[in-house]
Amino acid sequence: MPTKKDSATSFIPVQQRLSAHDALEHFTLTTASALFAMLPGVTTETDWLGSALLA
Repeated sequence: MPTKKDSATSFIPVQQRLSAHDALEHFTLTTASALFAMLPGVTTETDWLGSALLA
């Protein structure tokens, strides 16, 4: 998304128009959020996921 100098005249009105006409908004409710951690990758045949964390 391109950045604008004044979000009050560009980004916010667009988001308000989108939410005003979103028919599914009445059926959704945010109840949680999540944080995910990614394990380091495998680099050799004898390596295993997360081995760098315990090295």
